[in-house]
Amino acid sequence: MGRGVLIDISLSGAFLRSVVALKIGSYYRLRIAGAADTTEFSFRVAREGPRSDPKKKEMRDYGLTFELSPEAERRVRLIIDRLPRENTLEEDVRDRSARGYWS
Repeated sequence: MGRGVLIDISLSGAFLRSVVALKIGSYYRLRIAGAADTTEFSFRVAREGPRSDPKKKEMRDYGLTFELSPEAERRVRLIIDRLPRENTLEEDVRDRSARGYWS
């Protein structure tokens, strides 16, 4: 169908940026190609993010909810485990405190 950029992913859903228009409430298939294999599973478009001009062809942001089988959940967990991690809010506050930002 088209290509998009997966901005964020969790076991319950994802945030997708795409030029292709998706219909809210509709079901689609998401394919994630990795180095070793490809994972494909169903999702529902939960919402669309705001755009500066709805008539212009530009990247659109979508909130997705997943419909995962046990096997698809296992594969999504493997994908998530391979992603680089950012600090959690608690780690970020602790790091800032250690640097003296909060003193």
